[in-house]
Amino acid sequence: MLVILLGVIFAIVGLCPESDIGRLLRRALVETPARFLARMTRRRMVFALTALVLLLAAIALARLVEDGFVFVQFVPEGLAWMAAFDVASYLELMAAVWLVAGAVRLRAVDQAMKAAAARVRQWSANRLRILVAAMARFAGRRAHRTGRRAMPPKKGKDRDRPTPGLVFA
Repeated sequence: MLVILLGVIFAIVGLCPESDIGRLLRRALVETPARFLARMTRRRMVFALTALVLLLAAIALARLVEDGFVFVQFVPEGLAWMAAFDVASYLELMAAVWLVAGAVRLRAVDQAMKAAAARVRQWSANRLRILVAAMARFAGRRAHRTGRRAMPPKKGKDRDRPTPGLVFA
């Protein structure tokens, strides 16, 4: 009887989509579950399957065991216990991923900075070589131009020797 009713409902949705009942059934049986499934993530799917398995196990045990109601009372606590371990594992996994991602990013930044420093060193060496060559040419021309003798440097005051003429020095 239920299978026939389900077939009639899907026939109305498929064959008469413009009628009021067809739009209502389509919204309730097609679009709403599609929106729910579009939001479904892998984590939610695992959690829903785990909850379903626990519920089915609780029902089966309640049928097998004479006092099954006591076991069914444990299901919410069992789900909370499983969720607690799931959340802790999820946080640990996120921390590990962040550490690895940070290390990879820092390694890439380090390599980029080393490459930039090498380029700056090469550029400055080229500029310095040009400057040294220009200075050498300028010094060579100046040496040929000057005919003066170099004078010996003047002696400065020696502060370690006592100054003559001062009694209390």
